Amino acid sequence: MARNNRDSRFHGNDTITEGISMGATMQLIVITSFFIITTLLPLHGALAQGKAPQIEMLPAVPATKAPEKPPIVAEPKTAAKAAPRAPEKKAAPALDAKRDLRLYRKSGHRSKEWNDLIAPAFDSFDSENYATAYVFLKRAYDRGCRDALVLFRYGLYLESKGNMKEAAQLLLESAEKMKEQYPGHPLVTQIHQHAGRAAFQVDDLEGALPHLQKALEVEPDDFMLLFMAGQILRKAKRPQEAYALFLKAKDLAPPESDDTNPKLALLGELMATAFELEDFKTVDAYADEILLMDPLNAAARAYKNILLKQRYKQREHDIIEKIVR
Repeated sequence: MARNNRDSRFHGNDTITEGISMGATMQLIVITSFFIITTLLPLHGALAQGKAPQIEMLPAVPATKAPEKPPIVAEPKTAAKAAPRAPEKKAAPALDAKRDLRLYRKSGHRSKEWNDLIAPAFDSFDSENYATAYVFLKRAYDRGCRDALVLFRYGLYLESKGNMKEAAQLLLESAEKMKEQYPGHPLVTQIHQHAGRAAFQVDDLEGALPHLQKALEVEPDDFMLLFMAGQILRKAKRPQEAYALFLKAKDLAPPESDDTNPKLALLGELMATAFELEDFKTVDAYADEILLMDPLNAAARAYKNILLKQRYKQREHDIIEKIVR
């Protein structure tokens, strides 16, 4: 996809960030999906109570030095449904009906059962007649066509209609076949952004991570790719790797959004991950930064409370040690 296009949404963590980050992530994914999908087509579209709040996506990680479990930022998995939009044409689009039809006839998954459906499917899709394209794409698919370029277009259409589960399956399958069927096609590298984003949105984190990592090889400075991959790594209990990606994203301009603040969500992830790494001074600094932006932020306040209790317990411990001596 073009470098100017951006994807996606955030996922929850094992700390305060869950309630905040997950919802923000999912909202942003839907919104920023438009930037990525529009590269080829414009289709698209709390805090837990307990000893300490926690981030929903990641299970609470017991802190060896902290007296309590880290707060979790639980992101409600109620991704805002974006209204379907038509695909936009960008400079140097990865989709080209004439070229793709020529490539299909040379090396695609062909059969007399569906060959006659491919030209009208590609032509109508790339000319933005999506309802018509859907009819031909679905008919070809139902007859057994598993061509990567057909799967890609069909998957994007379903994603724009909110059918994320089936869209993710189609885009993941397209990503697996694209390089073999069409080795020189621009989508060989661009497909991973789409597949990773779609899998992330349906919580297929194991399936999403390798595609997000491959997408980052092509677009290393993509805020949303870094954010999504970081969230998955944190959930997989790989906080050092997650933190490195979050720090890199912090230096980048986040995608614009009317519904959520991606920078605030990122700070929540940094705060939660720093807690898992037991860098409590940095946790406190991130909490202060978050509270400047959002004075009522539940996750940041919960972390501040945990750190305050931690300091009190440390003082008690120091006093007892002096008495014993």
